[in-house]
Amino acid sequence: MFLSYAALFAAYMFLHTTTLQLGSHVGTAELAAAQQEFLYYAHQVFIVLGFLSFAPTKRFLTEKCRRALTISVMSAYALGTAVLYAARGVLVSRYIASATIFCLGYLGGLVYWRMSDGLRESERMGVSMGAGSAAAYALQYLLQLWRGQTPLLPVAMLFAFATLARLLFREDETGEETPDAENFAQGRTLAVSLLCACAMTVAMIVLVTYYDGYIERMQVSTGYGVYNAFSWPRLLLVPCNLLLGRLGDVTRGKYVSVIAVFGALTVLLTPVLIGENSAYWLNLCIFYIAATVLIFYYNLTFWRLAPHTKKPELWACMGRVLDGAVGAALGLLHFSTLSVVKVMVVEVLMLGLLLVAFFLDMERGLPGERRTSQAPDAAVNAADDSARTARFAQHYGLTPKETAVFRELVLTDADQQAIADVMGIQVSTLQKHCNAIYRKTGAANRIELCRSYEAGRWDADGQRE
Repeated sequence: MFLSYAALFAAYMFLHTTTLQLGSHVGTAELAAAQQEFLYYAHQVFIVLGFLSFAPTKRFLTEKCRRALTISVMSAYALGTAVLYAARGVLVSRYIASATIFCLGYLGGLVYWRMSDGLRESERMGVSMGAGSAAAYALQYLLQLWRGQTPLLPVAMLFAFATLARLLFREDETGEETPDAENFAQGRTLAVSLLCACAMTVAMIVLVTYYDGYIERMQVSTGYGVYNAFSWPRLLLVPCNLLLGRLGDVTRGKYVSVIAVFGALTVLLTPVLIGENSAYWLNLCIFYIAATVLIFYYNLTFWRLAPHTKKPELWACMGRVLDGAVGAALGLLHFSTLSVVKVMVVEVLMLGLLLVAFFLDMERGLPGERRTSQAPDAAVNAADDSARTARFAQHYGLTPKETAVFRELVLTDADQQAIADVMGIQVSTLQKHCNAIYRKTGAANRIELCRSYEAGRWDADGQRE
């Protein structure tokens, strides 16, 4: 499970980084600097549109039609990538590259939805994302520098493409996913979580984008030459992804936002504390660490929230959509070249937005915490819940072990891994108990089980009133 998701994400991220790089270089000789910059941001818009295009196809097309469409998109992407690698020119950079990047975005929407959906089966998705990203960045760093001088890049892209296709279509064979049903994701609580995630993501993007422009200007002033995104500090993406992936799984995502806030504060304060030109390389290292924290935050956060929404295929990629859209808007507005006063005002506003969203999200509570009633006496509420679950279990003939699992399913928002840890059993054992509970109660999934429990009333003998 872990290896398949890690390989899926590694294959996509390698294609993502190399394709964008290819698209930005095909028209270098024919386009002026301003046109190249505009084309770069246009490509960001196209990949955002590609990500967004997956959601309606997932929702409105049948599995057979969606599979045919995916095959068509993958074929178009493969053809477009071959043209990008072999040809140059304005037409190629404007049209072929844009269409290819749009197809890349569509495939990204599918991959992100798979990763989000996989969180219901495995709580190691952070490690899968971290390992996949680390492998993709390491390989892309080594090969992209020598494009045109080695045949290894197209070979690696072909291998990544084949891996992506195999894993995507193997997952398709499993059929449609079972709707998730954790109750914390219903109503106002979910809306607050999504709003806070969007606000924190936008604030961090603005701060990191300005820091990127600040470092670019620093490089020019130091005499190092043209800004190079592939200098050696980029390799910090590898250990950072591995470390953050592990931390995200150890805490089950509870403190991902804490890491994000520290990353944003570091980006905000670093130019003030160590802004000398002599500290250029240190600033570049900090930038790559902050960029990794940003991507790690919005990927894992939206992947965890998406299965609880009515449109998981859209929310799973919302972090990447916001990154591309906000980044393109800031670039076209030349945000990093604004006056110091204007930049300070924007950064203070973004810091305020970040902190407000952070504290609102923490105040909301964390997934996995036990829900309580609005009554003032918590002990009475707990006793009432215990009595109700006992009567429900008696009514449907649940075993003691199944009753214990049932309590966790209907009284907490914990995922399967968390419940298994609390009960001291394996996830596979927990799943067997869940299947038995669903069979006895006639519920198709967790949400129907919760609804049945909340709607029903039973007397002392376990009979429905």
